[in-house]
Amino acid sequence: MRTIIMRILSGFGMVAIMIVMAACPDGIHVQKQQEKTVVNFTITNDTVRTVLPPHIAPEDIVRYKLSGTRDDIFWSELSEFSGDTTHVSIELIHGTWDFTLDGYNENNEIILQGNVYDVSIVLGTTTQVYFSLSVINNGMGNIRISFNFPEATAITRIITCSTIASEDFDDIYNGNFNGNFDYVKNNIAAGDYLINFGFYHGDILRTTITELVLVRNNLTSSKTIILTGEDLKRVLSGTVTVSPHTIVVIGTELTAAYSGTENVSWQWNKDGVPVPGATASDYTPDETGEYTVTVSVATYDSKTSTAVAVVGHPVEVTGDTLSEQLTSLASSAESFGNYVIEVTADESISAFNLSYIGRSNIVITLKADMPQTISFTSPYLNVAMFTINTGVTLILENNITLSRGNGTSINIIGGLFIMNSGSALFAGRIRVFSNGTFIMNGGTISDNTSYEILTPTSTPYLN
Repeated sequence: MRTIIMRILSGFGMVAIMIVMAACPDGIHVQKQQEKTVVNFTITNDTVRTVLPPHIAPEDIVRYKLSGTRDDIFWSELSEFSGDTTHVSIELIHGTWDFTLDGYNENNEIILQGNVYDVSIVLGTTTQVYFSLSVINNGMGNIRISFNFPEATAITRIITCSTIASEDFDDIYNGNFNGNFDYVKNNIAAGDYLINFGFYHGDILRTTITELVLVRNNLTSSKTIILTGEDLKRVLSGTVTVSPHTIVVIGTELTAAYSGTENVSWQWNKDGVPVPGATASDYTPDETGEYTVTVSVATYDSKTSTAVAVVGHPVEVTGDTLSEQLTSLASSAESFGNYVIEVTADESISAFNLSYIGRSNIVITLKADMPQTISFTSPYLNVAMFTINTGVTLILENNITLSRGNGTSINIIGGLFIMNSGSALFAGRIRVFSNGTFIMNGGTISDNTSYEILTPTSTPYLN
């Protein structure tokens, strides 16, 4: 008869031990051993792994102790054997057993334990018992978590928050971390602890590191965490802006400004991609696109300006009337196109919804050599003469007057409406919806309610 014990490494850091008990087939021997059965233990796996308590090597276990209870009668010790022993035999009385297997370290402390219950041992049959050994979730353990980070990140304060304690280590280190920080706690009750580490420069939080720490009996839960400059970047104190900040034409110089105290480096971007060699505070684009500038300093988070749309040179739109010209743009307009319509006579138009699906950054300018009035009559007050959608800019230049009556002249829904010197809005009103922009560089607004800014939930009437 023989018994095999297999220890199997599982994903949860446990060791499985299989105990096989077989009755001796010798009839004379069975007669002699009617009350006991020989059990052979063979341990085949020698490692165990947990999450934060460290790797338990074979040499960490110096001895094992097997104890049990049979039919509610406690047997304090069934067998004790060396940690490097792979085979041991014992004799057990038949009945129903509960087993406990303990693993001890050199300090005579239990660091591994497993339990199996209600095992029926019957003479003349073969019995298998599996043990799962794991670290002990009771008693007291220790924590040691070490952080390494670049001194240049200028961390001056580390604050921890957990059920163990909330501490401000600036009081201990006086801001002199020098790129290293050791969090050490001894004699902590076994359990699972969530610890938050806040890394600060002064009162500015750089990053937060959260660790789930498993504290187990007689073990030190340890880990080393390396943080890079990217993890702990500082926040730039200022903002970055570009002038002009609205739609501009190819060849217009863009000038960037930074309001903070840091000595920043510049990088211009076209459509989100850095422009090679464009590292000065000003830049003159020679292609259409959306341009931004990024400012950066070593160990700081960079900042990027809002985009400025650079459109092409003005293109005259052909057609006999304003209505014909606006209608032709519905199919011919291209992204970053800059279109100019010359209004040559007074005209009454229908409602125009300036929206170009799949195209953006389209500029339409209305101008005239002599005063011209564009009128619009509708029985509905909320029907606008022009509805300017996202990605579209409508500009009124000299000698252009929009006359609506008592209704709405302009609905701005994400787009941009600009009135320049010599333009006019008579009666009607301008309604600015969410993300819409109205810029009045000049001109006049008269005989109406001026303009109103509406909430994002407001819905204009679209013709």
